[in-house]
Amino acid sequence: MLPARALRVGLLDNPLSGRNRGGDPLRRVRSGEPGLRQRQASTQADVTAALAEFAADGVELVVVSGGDGTVHAALTAVHRGGLFEPPPLLALLPSGSTNMIAGDVGLRGERAGALGRVLAWARDPARPFALVERAVLRLQGAPGAAPLFGMFFGTGAIAHGIRYCRSRIHPWGVRGELGAGLVLARYLLALVVGRGIAAGPVTSSVDGGPAEREARLVLLVTTLHRLVLGVRPFWGRGPGALRFTATAARPRHVLRALPVLLRGRPGRHGTVENGYLSRNAREIRLVFDGEYTLDGEMFTADSRQGPVVLAEGGRAWFVRC
Repeated sequence: MLPARALRVGLLDNPLSGRNRGGDPLRRVRSGEPGLRQRQASTQADVTAALAEFAADGVELVVVSGGDGTVHAALTAVHRGGLFEPPPLLALLPSGSTNMIAGDVGLRGERAGALGRVLAWARDPARPFALVERAVLRLQGAPGAAPLFGMFFGTGAIAHGIRYCRSRIHPWGVRGELGAGLVLARYLLALVVGRGIAAGPVTSSVDGGPAEREARLVLLVTTLHRLVLGVRPFWGRGPGALRFTATAARPRHVLRALPVLLRGRPGRHGTVENGYLSRNAREIRLVFDGEYTLDGEMFTADSRQGPVVLAEGGRAWFVRC
């Protein structure tokens, strides 16, 4: 339930996020809001410290101006540290390089205008708005490690594609969904023509089920409802907020299967026998060696340290107006 009064708002701004490096389009709007709490932060420690100050000031709505990594850092600070009770509402300005999370639950339109709209709503919460709820993904990289929180996990070709995008696409100034789309097209073409893409063995266990070892080309787990370019490559059923999708090292009928799978429908070719798996889950344990991403931030898994554990980690509420 929202209070029948103006909400206290904090702006978390990452000046190193992709679109923020070109200047500050929010300056005029920010300067016209004397009651707006404002902090700049670019590391996990900085984000945690800024949100601790917001919590002490009674902030109820946190506006995040940054990319997916900044959102991941904010979710980690909120859900790991217990800074807020209850957790604050969030509003996302797409200020990063890819902005996949904001594409699903963020504010629309030009950023200064979006900030102005959400601040006007916070002054008068009776105005029309939408509140979008999503589950939060909890990741523990090794037994005893501090958990991280986010909304998208990927390994295999996904981690490789992020590296490729940052080294070969972003230097040309191509960012956002266009950059991600170019990388996706490159990898789909490689699949179609049979060009080798590295696939690594992954042992997975879903909701306490038996461990299954398989060479995986792509493996992703997300709580988002759409990914870049609006694709929805998850068609699984069953309980659980984690959408788990994976492909075998050499999936079959790629040309016929993928156009349908990317829209969230298996079709007659999107079967486990052809190398395509999707299901919903509450907990997923993965044992593998290699890189993985959580909301664009890169990490390395070491099978000798134990499984990477993905689980439901709470809920988050995003304001759209």
